[in-house]
Amino acid sequence: MPTMLMPWCVNLTTRRGVNTRVAFIDSTALVVCHNRRIHRHTVFKPVARRGKTAMGWFDGFTLHRGERLA
Repeated sequence: MPTMLMPWCVNLTTRRGVNTRVAFIDSTALVVCHNRRIHRHTVFKPVARRGKTAMGWFDGFTLHRGERLA
């Protein structure tokens, strides 16, 4: 890994395109517990929320990641 860091950084900087200010946001579900155990779940209870993805309902967090398209 350390030997690949510099070539990887060079590759990323040389392939940078023109900034068009177009971006997209991807959200990933971070499931805290199984749906059957939501009522017993106490660790992240103040901050975890129920949500729905294409795969179904979950109890946890949503990680939002933004990337720019060039």
